[in-house]
Amino acid sequence: MSNLSIDIAKAVAVELNEGTFSDTFTAAWKPYVKFSLQSGDLDSVQVSVAVKARTTVQYSREVSQNDVSIMIGVQKKVGKDRDVDIIAPCDLVEEIIDHMAGRALADVPYARFVSIENDPIYDSVQLIEDGVFTSVLTIVYMAMKG
Repeated sequence: MSNLSIDIAKAVAVELNEGTFSDTFTAAWKPYVKFSLQSGDLDSVQVSVAVKARTTVQYSREVSQNDVSIMIGVQKKVGKDRDVDIIAPCDLVEEIIDHMAGRALADVPYARFVSIENDPIYDSVQLIEDGVFTSVLTIVYMAMKG
C-alpha cells in the first residue's frame, strides 16, 4: 500500500528535478532535514521536499478529499555581504514558484494543484546568526479517494 502524502512529496521532487533553474540542485524527498555548516553541505543550494500536513474531509462513506501540504525548503550558505548574496537564492525561490504553480504531478496524476505559499521568504534569524539563506514554500495538492 502506498502512502498518499509521501507519494505526492516524492512526485514534487521529481517535478523540481525536471525543471530548468538559474542554479543547479537536486531536490530530494526527506523525512527530516538536517544539514551541517561545518561539513560544507550548504556551500551549494540544497532543496529538500517533506510532508507538512494532510487534511481529510469525508464527503460520503466512499469518497474523501485529501489536501496534502508539502514543504519545499531552499537553503544556501551566503557570504558576508548578505544584502547582495540573498538576491540569487530569492530569485531561485521565485523560479521554483513559477515552475510549480498549477503544475500537475506526472507520478500522481490524480492529485490537483491547489496553492503555493512562500513563508518565510527568508529566515532573517538564521541569515544573521548562521549566514544561511533559508526559504520555505508550502505547496498544496488535493486528491480524491474513494
